[in-house]
Amino acid sequence: MNWMAGHDARVGGCRWFMKYRNILGRDRHLTFELVYAIAAERDLKDIVETGCIRDKNMSWGGDGCSSIILSDLAFLLDGTLISVDIDREACRVAELVTEKWHIYRSVICSDSLLFFGKRNKEIDVLYLDSGDDPYLQLKEIESALPKVNRNGIILLDDVPTKGTMAIDYAVEQGWIVHTLVYQALLLHIDSLNKSYDGNEWAKSVSTIPSFSVYNEKEWDRIRQSIEEQR
Repeated sequence: MNWMAGHDARVGGCRWFMKYRNILGRDRHLTFELVYAIAAERDLKDIVETGCIRDKNMSWGGDGCSSIILSDLAFLLDGTLISVDIDREACRVAELVTEKWHIYRSVICSDSLLFFGKRNKEIDVLYLDSGDDPYLQLKEIESALPKVNRNGIILLDDVPTKGTMAIDYAVEQGWIVHTLVYQALLLHIDSLNKSYDGNEWAKSVSTIPSFSVYNEKEWDRIRQSIEEQR
C-alpha cells in the first residue's frame, strides 16, 4: 500500500470509526482508531484477539466489545479475525453478536496459550484481553510474540490492572509503546526504521497522532497506582 492509499484509508477509517467513538469507555476509542489507521497503512490483515465479548447486551463503556470492533475491522481491511476464549458461553455470545461478519471472523474455544503454541501463521494485529490476571497476559505475550509480524501491532487492554508485566517483556524484545492510555499500543522498533514500498515508516507513523506519549514518569505513576491497589 503506497502512502496516498494509506492516507485515503485512514480518512475512510475515521468515518467508519465514528459509530464507535462516542460509545467506547476508558479512552479505548483512541487506541482502536489508531489500530485501524496503522493497519490500513501497513496493509495488515490477520487479527487475533484473546478474550472475546461476554455480554450479548454489549457493555461498550465497561468491556469495550472488542470482538465487534475487530470483526468490523477485519471486514474493512479485507482480512480475518480469530477470537480465542476458553469459556464456551462467551464463544457462543461472540458468534451471535458478530454473525454479520461471519465470513471474516472465527471464534475458537481454546486455552489461549495452547492456541499460540499450535499457531504457525504470522499475526499482524494481536489484541490481548483474557481474564484479569497480569501473569496470564504476560504468559500470553511470551507465547504469542514469536508469531507476531514485526511490522504489526500489539494492543493490550486494561493496562492499569494487568498490563505492566506484559509491556515490560515486550519492550525487552524490541517493541515500543507508541500510545499509552487505558490500553497500550505497541510497535516494533524495526518497523520504525525500515522502508516499505519506498516509504519511511518512521515518517509515515509520525503523522498518525499519538494521544499519550510514553515516558518513564507516566509509567512510574501507573506502577505506583497499581501497587497501592494491591
